[in-house]
Amino acid sequence: MLELLTTILVVPSVLALLAIVFATEGFTGRVPGGPDAMALAMPFLMAIAAGIALVVATWLCAAAGGLDWLASSRALAALLATLLSLGVATAAVAVLVAWMERLGSWVPFAGFVCGGIAPAALGVLLIACAWANAPALAASPLPRAIAIGLAVPALLGYALAALGIVAHARKKAERNRERIAELRTREV
Repeated sequence: MLELLTTILVVPSVLALLAIVFATEGFTGRVPGGPDAMALAMPFLMAIAAGIALVVATWLCAAAGGLDWLASSRALAALLATLLSLGVATAAVAVLVAWMERLGSWVPFAGFVCGGIAPAALGVLLIACAWANAPALAASPLPRAIAIGLAVPALLGYALAALGIVAHARKKAERNRERIAELRTREV
């Protein structure tokens, strides 16, 4: 039953994230502005929902024992898999935000990898782990290789999220300094 639920969560999530890659023209398309900017809400919310679904699918797969090959205990395997899937999901959302903010020429490549390839690879890995024979998975080097490969986009996702938080804090601090300066000039 958990295998089926994992698959039901993974397939639409990966398809949604791939649809975002295509809708943004591989993160090279024009970012809507002005009144058209409201159209950005749909892919943003879609990416968040897809990311959450991938994390929940990871938990279901871990609960079914499909990720036991990842570590010596099921709890540690679930933790590692959660960190991996959360990082991949964060990366997919972060590159979408980077595209929306027009952050640079690196966005199309990172978007293709973090918004398309990494979620698709994670989805394939989760479905394979949910349905495959556990001893066969433990003996195969392929799941470990995919997990190690997914660590790079996951770490990039965490790094982009941290940079976004820092940038937001700096903007907020700058606005506060401007408000304080404005209030001081009014008092004088």
